[in-house]
Amino acid sequence: MFDVSSITDKISENLGDMDISKLLSADFIKKFTKFDNIGSLLSNFDLPTDLDSIKDVPKEKLDEVVSKASDFSSWQEMIAKASSEFLGK
Repeated sequence: MFDVSSITDKISENLGDMDISKLLSADFIKKFTKFDNIGSLLSNFDLPTDLDSIKDVPKEKLDEVVSKASDFSSWQEMIAKASSEFLGK
């Protein structure tokens, strides 16, 4: 199982107490997917829309959703880009 919390922890190390939902903002999701926000993206694939609950979703499922909904090949790649975009502001 994919440990989303480990990515969140790494983000926190670099960005302080940054909430992952700020990285996956509506602007970011609109820019890189066909969805308006992370909740609509996740619900479209019958996933929990609460980012705290997403940690229980298998890595393979998250990667599949991200690859279908965006040009990213994995959840981790999308989070990395979101971090980069956020830091660029």
